[in-house]
Amino acid sequence: MTSVNPIQFKILDYLSKGAVSNKKIIARMVMLKKRYPNYQRYALYTPSHIQLVINDLTMQGIINEHRDVTAKISSLLQGRYGSRRIYQKLLLQGYAPALIKQVLKELETEVKDRSYDSISRLAIQKYKRIQQKYISESKHQHKQRLFAFIVSKGYDFDEATLIAQKALDN
Repeated sequence: MTSVNPIQFKILDYLSKGAVSNKKIIARMVMLKKRYPNYQRYALYTPSHIQLVINDLTMQGIINEHRDVTAKISSLLQGRYGSRRIYQKLLLQGYAPALIKQVLKELETEVKDRSYDSISRLAIQKYKRIQQKYISESKHQHKQRLFAFIVSKGYDFDEATLIAQKALDN
């Protein structure tokens, strides 16, 4: 199968730059064929050939979307985003919705046990800016703006309430 080797090398090149979903790999490789239609090198860059190579690399353990999604979710949980925003980010990266939901369910205890340090700091800063910018508004309106900000970061109602309370206490 020497005709598949260039495809395999290109996929490994993409993977060397970071975890990429199978859907993104296929899209990038098909785009090469469209961008360079006269090059013989990209003649076999069809979705079916690319999928065959991806299946081979998956069997070898080189490509593992579950592992990639787990690593990405774990790193994103340390940041300022809630589980809803993380879900949306991974969907945009081309990962399957069922896989994302499964990994979020597996990491549910990690999601619930996190301390919200980074989002709490961000919420405190945002609340101070809201107070300075909207001086004429009531404190209740300030709380509403802060709550809307936290929810926009992908947090559920209960999490947003907890984070807002931390910000208001400081």
